[in-house]
Amino acid sequence: MDEYLSQLELLETKIGRFQHKLEELSQEEPYKEKIGELRCLKSIDTTAAMTLHAEISGFNRFPTANAFSSYCGLTPGEDSSGDKNKRLNITKQGNAVVRETLVECAQVLVRGTVGKKGKKVISKQKGQDVKVIDYADKAVIRLQKKYHRMILKGINRNIAITAIARELSCFVWGIETGHIN
Repeated sequence: MDEYLSQLELLETKIGRFQHKLEELSQEEPYKEKIGELRCLKSIDTTAAMTLHAEISGFNRFPTANAFSSYCGLTPGEDSSGDKNKRLNITKQGNAVVRETLVECAQVLVRGTVGKKGKKVISKQKGQDVKVIDYADKAVIRLQKKYHRMILKGINRNIAITAIARELSCFVWGIETGHIN
């Protein structure tokens, strides 16, 4: 047991160093502006923002938000034949790291009271453009309401979280490409 606790302590120290280095990198010039904007969304912290930004690198290569969602593998598959259309599970094609990051962010986003901003979110939004903050706040409220509607309809929680992650990916694309109108 002592060996496991020693290993845990070592890993926690290592994670702390990595997070500190990530914080430093996020404040450097190629990342500072976009990482700060992404952090305006309730559930996205520095680690998630840097992961999304580094994995995608060029959001402008996706012509629409739906194209970005498809790349992440968050869009439902379809089995069509003639007049019959059957929706399937998400495709899981594309970048698994981005998909998992967005799903984890969606898990955090749906917690709490709809429309209420915590102190942490307010501090992350400090110094950002008002348009980006408004866009992020509207996105969070919309996603929280959508999640609660889906749960009240009896939809499975995992399906609801995945749907929120898909829509969150569209808002991330909007922030990264400047389509926030």
